[in-house]
Amino acid sequence: MANSIIYRYQLAMLVLILNISPKLSALELNKWVDTIDNSLAKNTVVMDEKQSNRIELVFIYSSGCGYCKKFAPIFKSFVNSKKFKYSSITIDGGLLPGFEDAEYLPDIAKALNVSMYPTVLAINPINKNMMTLSQGYTSFEELTDNYLNVTNYLARSNKL
Repeated sequence: MANSIIYRYQLAMLVLILNISPKLSALELNKWVDTIDNSLAKNTVVMDEKQSNRIELVFIYSSGCGYCKKFAPIFKSFVNSKKFKYSSITIDGGLLPGFEDAEYLPDIAKALNVSMYPTVLAINPINKNMMTLSQGYTSFEELTDNYLNVTNYLARSNKL
């Protein structure tokens, strides 16, 4: 990922805006920024540069969740077919097949107001606008429709 001062500032503001903790020290804030940045950077699937630069996806799951286990291969197939950059986050430390490199961030769900698993967030890598792409079990077709709806909304509102 870009390691520019502006980019790190945007991530830091995202962390603060999402209220991960109102009492974060500068060191803790930098740790969150590094964790999110590294997680997005190491899980990129870049084949179609035009599409992959428009949206980054974040897959948040619990390894004990039956819906998450059922959804994981659908999400993996979706990101591979659309050439998306993605990051996976486990809230309980357990891993799902295909997501062995998921980051363990137990507090991220609360910080992002995620109350249902699995959840997929769509993030614009340039301006860091974020929207929920799906919550709960979602079929490949629904995920595709949701993606089109989210990107159309972001494009119309000049957030993409």
